Amino acid sequence: MQLIKELENRKTFLESVIRQLEFNLSRYPEGTIQFAHDYEYENNVRYFRHLNGKDIYLSEKTNKVLIRNLIQKRYETKALKKYSKELKLVENLIAFRKDMTVSIPEHATGYIRKVELPLNEILTRFANNSHGSSSNRSGQYRVTTNEGVLVRSKAEQIIADELFDYKVPFKYELGMKCADQSFRSPDFTIMNPVTGKVFYWEHFGMMDRPDYLMDMVDKMNSYSLTGIVPGDNLIFTIADNRRLDVKGFTNQVRKIIERVLL
Repeated sequence: MQLIKELENRKTFLESVIRQLEFNLSRYPEGTIQFAHDYEYENNVRYFRHLNGKDIYLSEKTNKVLIRNLIQKRYETKALKKYSKELKLVENLIAFRKDMTVSIPEHATGYIRKVELPLNEILTRFANNSHGSSSNRSGQYRVTTNEGVLVRSKAEQIIADELFDYKVPFKYELGMKCADQSFRSPDFTIMNPVTGKVFYWEHFGMMDRPDYLMDMVDKMNSYSLTGIVPGDNLIFTIADNRRLDVKGFTNQVRKIIERVLL
């Protein structure tokens, strides 16, 4: 029954998101955004509005708001398709699970050996293979955590150390294939030790770099299409890696762990 309850909560969440997306999309400008890479331009890209069979060039200087709205429209259109597809799957799974529940006579349940692994065994298996990395991301690993895991920044070290101190099992930069066929490696893949629910934690520490910011947007879009969203199963923190307030950031991480993961 716990699984059915979680699925019904997910169904309610998806229905709410879909309603909001449908409302948003009804208010965006007509047309769609098109991109063209051109390295002679400052941001290495030009924008076009596709409308009535024509591609109309949009200057960032004079059409910034329109560009932003059309990009958001494109993102939310893809998100709507993803969430609508997931909603159908969740509804089918709820019906399937309920059918399984009523098909087993109550007086016979004591004789049935359940197929599902108990939560403590799932946590044990996850923990026994935790902390390692299977990422294909480039870049240097400069910092070592208290448990000997190599990470990229002081902020990631703090997150890893606090997860370990709170006995929350995690994997660092575990690779995954997203719904848009991109390959992503979330900074931390985490299992809630109380519920067994999987969370993903991304730390963004170089927001002043345009290329980093664009990669962040692409990554969040991939996650959203895969059903990994803030407020549900995605945690993200933002703090400048070069001017990190260690005490303040540590307190922030602890509050997140206590509120979301315990």
